[in-house]
Amino acid sequence: IQRVQQTEKTVVQLNHQLERYQPINRLQLESLELDRLADKMRVAFASYLQGHSARLSEQAARLNSISPLVVLERGYSLTTDSQNKLITQTTTLKPNDLINTRLKNGKLVSRVIQIEQ
Repeated sequence: IQRVQQTEKTVVQLNHQLERYQPINRLQLESLELDRLADKMRVAFASYLQGHSARLSEQAARLNSISPLVVLERGYSLTTDSQNKLITQTTTLKPNDLINTRLKNGKLVSRVIQIEQ
């Protein structure tokens, strides 16, 4: 009787193992694992995007703070010569040269009359 009980127990265990390895059961388990990994990937990617988005916003703000257009908003101007090269020194000009000055709300074209150094 003990031997029969042991055999029945072994048969039950083998049936459980067999059920676990049935293709449909295996597919269900693998599908659950795939769903879990997909969720994990979505969370990781969202975190990655959030971090990079914050860095991008920070860099955009820094870039905006030194933008020539922002400088114009603060009341400064940009002056270029006739070839649109930025004028940074009076030595690059001579009397009667045309210069372009860009302001916050428009552009001026002027002629150099006198240069003081």
